[in-house]
Amino acid sequence: MRRALLGALTVAAAVACARPLAPPGGDRDLTPPRLLSTVPEPLAIVAPGDVPVVLRFDETLSERNFSETLVTVSPRDSAVRVERSGSEVRVRMDGGWRSNRVYRVVLLPGAADRFGNRRNDPVELVFSTGAPVGNTALAGMVLDRITGAAAAQGVVEAVHRGEGARYTAIGDSTGFYSLRYLPLGEYDVSAYDDQNRNRRRDGLEPVDSGYTALFAADTDTVALIFHVLAPDSSAPRVAGAQSVDSLHVAVELDDAIDPQQAIPLIRAQVHVLPDSTAYAQGVRIVAASVFAAEQRAVTDTVAAGPVEPVLLPVRELVVRLDRALAAGSYTVTLTGIVNLHGLTGGGTARFDVVPPPPPDTTVVRPDTIPARDRH
Repeated sequence: MRRALLGALTVAAAVACARPLAPPGGDRDLTPPRLLSTVPEPLAIVAPGDVPVVLRFDETLSERNFSETLVTVSPRDSAVRVERSGSEVRVRMDGGWRSNRVYRVVLLPGAADRFGNRRNDPVELVFSTGAPVGNTALAGMVLDRITGAAAAQGVVEAVHRGEGARYTAIGDSTGFYSLRYLPLGEYDVSAYDDQNRNRRRDGLEPVDSGYTALFAADTDTVALIFHVLAPDSSAPRVAGAQSVDSLHVAVELDDAIDPQQAIPLIRAQVHVLPDSTAYAQGVRIVAASVFAAEQRAVTDTVAAGPVEPVLLPVRELVVRLDRALAAGSYTVTLTGIVNLHGLTGGGTARFDVVPPPPPDTTVVRPDTIPARDRH
């Protein structure tokens, strides 16, 4: 019995020692892993070959919180191999590092130690295999064209026109990206929202392309802001309508439009049912948010003043008519609607105008008023 108890205690002690806990009485580890050194050193010029790039930290990295997707390499000439071993991250490329390249190896935020302390900052290592390293930078933002917010998984690609080398940057949570130390030359630049995180643009992912960056001096910076938008081959249509009051009709679109560029091109006409006779024309069209702000300004003397123009795309419009609407059924038709992809469409929607409720003509006889309420 005593021998069995000693054996159980020995096993329990071994299990406890295997846990990643701080020594008894010591301070709890709350510090993420810190980078100690890299091989090669930053901005070093090294011989091409199959020598691994090494990122060395001050403590062991957690295998559970580590993934190969945390490491990006550009230009990416072939498949990248990533190995985590203790406190080191080793990066190789199939076929080795090619000559006359400027490579950029990035460890994205997310790596953690055994206690779950996560790194929130990236590690960037730039080195050369013969090409000169210029003090250049391509930087900016990757934003969603519809909402104006940062793209959830923004990726920027810059392809060197002479060599075909493709350099990649991953945007952070604010949409900011940067590509530093790019070789001199001209680049075709694009951005996309990598929604499935496979590090390549798929057909339905939002994209913004057609940009050029030229680096002609050793010290040069190019700033580009991207507004990514999902592809669409359908023309915009009218999705619905309803009367706001006797002079205004709210119209919903099935696609977003640029209010500043598209609204001046739209024409509106109202027909009365059932014979579809032309009844009224639209004399002014505004975004629904602008109309709401104008209405608030009328009733709120503190907020009264000019209404700021809407810069983000919109799907809801309000049409002001040149003739008041009586009770009945109507259709509103919009033409010349241009969506964000430059496609032109239009459409018709039915709406009803309900007559106002009759005035309250109830007469209250004095003898029905309680005595305590009489004066």
